[in-house]
Amino acid sequence: EHYNESYSIFKTLHDPLQSWALNNLAASYESSGNIEKALEMYLESANIKKRENDNYGLSFTFDDIGNIYKTKKNYKKALEYYFLALELKKKISNNDELLAHTLSMMAQVYSEMKEFSIALNYFEEAKKNAERANAKREKLTVLQGLSELFASQQNFEKAYRMHLVFFQLNDSIFNEESSKQMAEMQTKYETEKKENKIQLLSQENQIQSLNLNRQRTVIYSACAGILMLFVIAFLSYRSYRQKKKTNLELERKNISIVRQHTEIQKQKEEIEKQKLIIEESNEALSEKNKQMTDSILYAKRIQRALLTSEKYLDKHLPDHFILFKPKDIVSGDFY
Repeated sequence: EHYNESYSIFKTLHDPLQSWALNNLAASYESSGNIEKALEMYLESANIKKRENDNYGLSFTFDDIGNIYKTKKNYKKALEYYFLALELKKKISNNDELLAHTLSMMAQVYSEMKEFSIALNYFEEAKKNAERANAKREKLTVLQGLSELFASQQNFEKAYRMHLVFFQLNDSIFNEESSKQMAEMQTKYETEKKENKIQLLSQENQIQSLNLNRQRTVIYSACAGILMLFVIAFLSYRSYRQKKKTNLELERKNISIVRQHTEIQKQKEEIEKQKLIIEESNEALSEKNKQMTDSILYAKRIQRALLTSEKYLDKHLPDHFILFKPKDIVSGDFY
């Protein structure tokens, strides 16, 4: 509703920002599952950006249109718009992270098309760009895509290695973000603590000043002194109430920090459990491969036992030869 209102206002004013309002509307439709309406909005936004020569914004809108076609499994159109986005981003300075995103999306499309060799090339290129830009989130997406690609090719060893690197980087990002959050909370706590200390010192100075005034007032007038005592009592009570309120607020914030820390620990434990599950799956795969190899070798021994021996053939067919070229361990091709 707000996006519609902002778009109507910008459109009435012929403001170029109407294209970004359209992008917000399109994203809202996309998240609600109305991808046809989202596509219509993105295409209209792209036309406005073309008229305004907003190549930077246009590159992102082309990415969004490519994503819609990818969702619709119209891979040809998806690649068409990703290539358009890629060409625009190549003209932007400091573009490594932008290029990594588009290259990664193109690789995913080729992977879904079963064009694994092309997909691998684009994933590798995306990974290089992400590393140059130190774009860890983009690199995380690339590693996940590589793991899924190798798994689709039945190359479970490489898929497992990529998955391990993915989890290591994910842990690193999680730890960095957690440390940053903790540092921000600590800084905020320290700042508030200093401000409270300054406020308390200021209040103490005020009390001292009032005490001096009271002493002067007692000298000049007993009545004025009584009145001043009443004022001081009132201010002291208000200061006590304020101090008590401040302490309660600090206590609540400390409890909040402890709860957040506990939640972070739970998330780390969950990640460790997932890593253990992957390790167990890898051991199960290794055991299955061993059983299959043992079965094939056993079949080879049976096959050899069924074939006529060289000694027998030499005795009964002296003038002979044997053409026997098994493709792998067990022959099923030609003898």
